[in-house]
Amino acid sequence: MRTRPSISVIIPCYNTGRYIREAVASIRAQNISFPYEIIVVDDGSTDASTHSITTQLQKERNDLRIIYGALNGGPSVARNLAIEHARCDYIFPLDSDDKLSVKPEHLAGGGYMQRAVELLEGNKDVVFAYSKKEYFGAVHSPYVYTTSYDEKRLLARHNVGPFIIYRKQDAMEIGGYEPKMLHAEDWAFILGLLNARVKKGKPTDVHMFPEAYINYRIRGDGTNLTSNPKMSRQEILEAITSMYPEIYEKHYPGLSGNALIDVLKSKQQEYEDSFRMEFARECLSHPVNSYGAGAFGFAAGWLGNRIVKKWNAFTSPQDVSPVPADEPAFDPN
Repeated sequence: MRTRPSISVIIPCYNTGRYIREAVASIRAQNISFPYEIIVVDDGSTDASTHSITTQLQKERNDLRIIYGALNGGPSVARNLAIEHARCDYIFPLDSDDKLSVKPEHLAGGGYMQRAVELLEGNKDVVFAYSKKEYFGAVHSPYVYTTSYDEKRLLARHNVGPFIIYRKQDAMEIGGYEPKMLHAEDWAFILGLLNARVKKGKPTDVHMFPEAYINYRIRGDGTNLTSNPKMSRQEILEAITSMYPEIYEKHYPGLSGNALIDVLKSKQQEYEDSFRMEFARECLSHPVNSYGAGAFGFAAGWLGNRIVKKWNAFTSPQDVSPVPADEPAFDPN
């Protein structure tokens, strides 16, 4: 007889005690019908208040464990340590300054963890699940556009974030997160999960929930984990294409090195333009909601700018400047 599924929520923490209580409270507020655990990986915190808060959270209930890692080894090292110690079938990484939605309509529907595990249990073709998100903190916007991805789109662009829910067995099979990725380690991890399936000839479906289950904090001090990327777009693409050649060969046969990277950059720009257009249409079709969330102005401004650029390209094509090779990828989230 098969045991009930279970999920481990893994939270890397480095001097973020002032936020982590909110993260843990949001997990404990979920309507989950199966066992779960919370693993906080203290990644060498030097802040005494962080130690005090995490210890108190552990004392409050027996659903939380603290694991002490190396001195600021980074999110990949911390997540790998948590996965190694996880006792459950499924993994949900949550950053210590973010949280899950506790809106009644989301909890009534079962919540992110409940729905994702049920989906993965019932459909072995799905590699991972993710959801839309909304901003809170220094910037509050419940109207954040997140697009759906498939295997091929994920080869060139990624803004899903680290908040995916996946099978522990799959993560162990690929060796977890790559510590050498100083930026976009969550993208590399996702590609690793997909590439492992490609090598076996198995389906690589991904699923997006349309609800904004993730609350993503925007810090006023600009210290979000991904605020200051340590790798350029060129370096990231060089790394992931060399790490997972099978999945790139599947979709771009015969291409490698800079020739492949140039195609991926072109695809990335194509996808970004498409996502921007989808986002603009969504905002303009719901002007009241998007205006209240601060998104309408962005959508209208971008759409107007796009029209001007198209007109300039038509009338004076020689004046159109190329996109710089290492321009940061647009992220509407």
